[in-house]
Amino acid sequence: MKEQERKRLRRKQLLYINAIMISIVGLSLIILNFLSDKTFFLLFAALLLITGIVERWKYKTGRYAWTSDMRKLALYEEKVMKERSFEKERQSQYWSRFLIAPMIFLQGFAADSNRTLIDHSGFLWILTAIVVILIPMLNVGLIMRAKKIDEGRGYYEEIKQTSWMTALLFLVLVVLYALIMAFVFNL
Repeated sequence: MKEQERKRLRRKQLLYINAIMISIVGLSLIILNFLSDKTFFLLFAALLLITGIVERWKYKTGRYAWTSDMRKLALYEEKVMKERSFEKERQSQYWSRFLIAPMIFLQGFAADSNRTLIDHSGFLWILTAIVVILIPMLNVGLIMRAKKIDEGRGYYEEIKQTSWMTALLFLVLVVLYALIMAFVFNL
């Protein structure tokens, strides 16, 4: 694949993923204001299971993406990545959803069905800050992953290490922000 075509596809991938993230966040904030804790957690767990099933189906049928451009990019990544790295990465994507969904289902069954999750303005500020931190962090992770693959270092172990480092940094930032918000709002 030519470098110019690859850059075009990478930009499109970034736009596509950001549009999905912003849509999910917007929809979640609307849902959080109107639904009970229980309903939100059960819907979220069902969404994770459905996306995990769809991801597994796409992997098993070779339809790695919904659009032709993203499919072209996925086939390029499969060709460039070492041996089973592409396969391991895809499997970790759907298995992580299958493992997280039951935990969220349990959270949903334990949650209060009479109150909404956002009933304190401090929580909304924390949630907004998490989103403001999360979207750039995910973009950085996606760009780093793409750079490693394009440079021929797209091995599963290296990508997994980068993902863990990004997740740890995000967790530290969220905890620091939550502590600051708790101090400011006396939560």
